[in-house]
Amino acid sequence: MPLDKDFRLRLPEAGEAPRFCHSLHAIPISAAEFPAAMRDYPIVLVRRSGDFDYTPMIILGLREGQNLFVMGDGKWDRRTYVPAYVRRYPFCLVETDQSAANGPERLICVDPDAIDEGTGRRMFDESGEPLPHWNIIERMLYEYEDDISLSRDMCRFFSQLELLEPFTLRAELVGGFSLSMENLYRINRQRLPELSYGDMRDLVGKGYLDYLYAHLFSQDNFHRLLGRRSFFAAEPPASSKQYN
Repeated sequence: MPLDKDFRLRLPEAGEAPRFCHSLHAIPISAAEFPAAMRDYPIVLVRRSGDFDYTPMIILGLREGQNLFVMGDGKWDRRTYVPAYVRRYPFCLVETDQSAANGPERLICVDPDAIDEGTGRRMFDESGEPLPHWNIIERMLYEYEDDISLSRDMCRFFSQLELLEPFTLRAELVGGFSLSMENLYRINRQRLPELSYGDMRDLVGKGYLDYLYAHLFSQDNFHRLLGRRSFFAAEPPASSKQYN
């Protein structure tokens, strides 16, 4: 619901994984996160509605509803990068007026479950002025949404250069487990040497080349996901806490 200045909110503790992301096997990230995310997660592109519309995503699990980075204590794995999509909770930005002259208007909303009038934390003082911690949160929200938009422009550029190829991840594990993920896209390495000088210059000039290689380097993390997943085959979990 839209954020009200009178709300008192219960914010997640440091490292806490919000409940909604416990069952997400993929979440969107921005291009600015690629250098940090490439160390821990496979970065892929998921096709949206249009011919050139793609969204960068990180893979968190190898089946629907599986997040291998939420530990049994409800914390995000402390050894890994926590994506901005998770850190921004319980807030999000919603576009409200697509016809605005200066671009779509965006409204800050909050998860109703985070409202706690008893022990919650105020974001604004009694006169309605933002408190210092709210200024930090608000800046992060807008920067994240702006960078998500720029990231889609980057993916559109990759697509227009015909750099993207679909791929399917398949793996057979001991114990009879078979894993499959489809409808994913990645950069086709073989296409890079075939780019014209002008296209390569544009790729470098737009600052996309670093992100392109971060995406490529991250593909090795599929093997690390299989390592996280392997204990399922060896010994089926006895309780829900063991799933992560």
